[in-house]
Amino acid sequence: MDGVPVGWAAVEQFSAYPGLARSPITKRVGDDPADPWAVTCFVVRLEYRKRGVARALLRGAVDYALSQGATVVEGYPVDPDVRPSLSSAERFHGTVSLFDSSGFRVVRRPSATRAIMRFEASA
Repeated sequence: MDGVPVGWAAVEQFSAYPGLARSPITKRVGDDPADPWAVTCFVVRLEYRKRGVARALLRGAVDYALSQGATVVEGYPVDPDVRPSLSSAERFHGTVSLFDSSGFRVVRRPSATRAIMRFEASA
Protein backbone atom coordinates (compact mmCIF):
# COMPACT_ATOMS: atom_id res chain seq x y z
CA MET A 1 0.00 0.00 0.00
CA ASP A 2 2.46 2.59 -1.22
CA GLY A 3 1.93 5.97 0.38
CA VAL A 4 -0.89 4.81 2.65
CA PRO A 5 -0.11 4.96 6.38
CA VAL A 6 -0.46 1.64 8.19
CA GLY A 7 -0.47 3.17 11.67
CA TRP A 8 0.25 6.14 13.87
CA ALA A 9 1.18 6.96 17.45
CA ALA A 10 0.44 10.03 19.55
CA VAL A 11 3.33 11.63 21.45
CA GLU A 12 3.49 15.05 23.08
CA GLN A 13 4.43 16.65 26.36
CA PHE A 14 2.26 15.57 29.28
CA SER A 15 1.02 19.16 29.71
CA ALA A 16 -0.43 19.10 26.18
CA TYR A 17 -2.93 16.46 27.32
CA PRO A 18 -5.00 18.09 30.11
CA GLY A 19 -6.94 14.87 30.63
CA LEU A 20 -3.82 13.04 31.76
CA ALA A 21 -3.48 15.23 34.86
CA ARG A 22 -7.09 14.53 35.80
CA SER A 23 -7.03 10.77 35.22
CA PRO A 24 -6.60 8.56 38.29
CA ILE A 25 -4.34 6.37 36.14
CA THR A 26 -1.95 9.07 34.90
CA LYS A 27 -2.09 11.94 37.39
CA ARG A 28 1.26 13.03 38.81
CA VAL A 29 2.23 11.61 42.21
CA GLY A 30 5.26 11.75 44.49
CA ASP A 31 8.47 12.47 42.64
CA ASP A 32 7.06 12.00 39.11
CA PRO A 33 8.63 14.31 36.55
CA ALA A 34 6.31 17.31 36.13
CA ASP A 35 6.13 17.35 32.34
CA PRO A 36 7.52 14.23 30.68
CA TRP A 37 6.70 13.41 27.10
CA ALA A 38 3.84 10.91 26.84
CA VAL A 39 3.08 8.23 24.26
CA THR A 40 -0.66 7.97 24.72
CA CYS A 41 -2.02 5.76 21.96
CA PHE A 42 -1.42 3.70 18.85
CA VAL A 43 -3.52 2.82 15.85
CA VAL A 44 -2.40 0.08 13.46
CA ARG A 45 -4.48 -1.06 10.50
CA LEU A 46 -5.90 -4.50 11.15
CA GLU A 47 -4.06 -6.19 8.29
CA TYR A 48 -0.69 -4.87 9.58
CA ARG A 49 -0.99 -5.95 13.22
CA LYS A 50 1.51 -8.41 14.69
CA ARG A 51 4.18 -7.27 12.20
CA GLY A 52 6.17 -4.94 14.46
CA VAL A 53 4.42 -1.76 13.38
CA ALA A 54 3.58 -0.65 16.94
CA ARG A 55 7.20 -1.29 17.99
CA ALA A 56 8.45 0.85 15.10
CA LEU A 57 5.92 3.57 15.98
CA LEU A 58 7.03 3.56 19.62
CA ARG A 59 10.67 3.78 18.59
CA GLY A 60 9.82 6.70 16.31
CA ALA A 61 7.81 8.43 19.05
CA VAL A 62 10.71 8.14 21.51
CA ASP A 63 13.21 9.35 18.91
CA TYR A 64 10.99 12.33 18.11
CA ALA A 65 10.53 13.23 21.79
CA LEU A 66 14.27 13.03 22.41
CA SER A 67 14.95 15.20 19.35
CA GLN A 68 12.63 17.81 20.90
CA GLY A 69 14.61 17.85 24.14
CA ALA A 70 12.76 15.21 26.17
CA THR A 71 14.72 13.50 28.91
CA VAL A 72 11.82 11.32 30.09
CA VAL A 73 9.16 9.60 27.98
CA GLU A 74 6.22 7.82 29.58
CA GLY A 75 3.66 5.31 28.39
CA TYR A 76 0.47 4.12 30.05
CA PRO A 77 -0.03 0.63 28.63
CA VAL A 78 -2.38 -2.19 29.50
CA ASP A 79 -1.22 -5.60 30.68
CA PRO A 80 -2.87 -8.48 28.82
CA ASP A 81 -0.88 -10.95 30.95
CA VAL A 82 -3.05 -9.85 33.88
CA ARG A 83 -6.28 -9.82 31.86
CA PRO A 84 -5.95 -11.81 28.60
CA SER A 85 -9.50 -10.90 27.58
CA LEU A 86 -8.53 -7.28 26.78
CA SER A 87 -10.02 -6.43 23.40
CA SER A 88 -8.09 -4.77 20.59
CA ALA A 89 -9.99 -1.57 21.38
CA GLU A 90 -8.69 -1.68 24.96
CA ARG A 91 -5.09 -2.11 23.78
CA PHE A 92 -4.80 1.26 22.00
CA HIS A 93 -2.54 2.49 24.83
CA GLY A 94 -0.04 -0.22 23.89
CA THR A 95 0.92 -3.21 26.00
CA VAL A 96 3.38 -3.60 28.86
CA SER A 97 5.40 -6.06 26.77
CA LEU A 98 5.65 -3.56 23.88
CA PHE A 99 7.01 -0.82 26.14
CA ASP A 100 9.24 -3.26 28.05
CA SER A 101 10.84 -4.50 24.82
CA SER A 102 11.54 -0.87 23.88
CA GLY A 103 13.57 -0.03 27.00
CA PHE A 104 10.81 1.33 29.24
CA ARG A 105 10.54 0.24 32.88
CA VAL A 106 7.47 -0.03 35.08
CA VAL A 107 7.49 2.73 37.71
CA ARG A 108 4.08 1.96 39.21
CA ARG A 109 0.84 0.06 38.72
CA PRO A 110 -2.16 2.34 39.30
CA SER A 111 -4.50 -0.60 38.60
CA ALA A 112 -4.20 -4.32 38.01
CA THR A 113 -4.28 -3.97 34.24
CA ARG A 114 -2.46 -0.64 33.76
CA ALA A 115 1.15 0.42 34.24
CA ILE A 116 3.05 3.68 34.21
CA MET A 117 6.22 2.97 32.25
CA ARG A 118 9.14 5.31 31.77
CA PHE A 119 12.08 5.65 29.39
CA GLU A 120 14.84 7.91 30.62
CA ALA A 121 17.42 9.29 28.22
CA SER A 122 21.02 8.54 29.09
CA ALA A 123 22.92 11.52 30.43
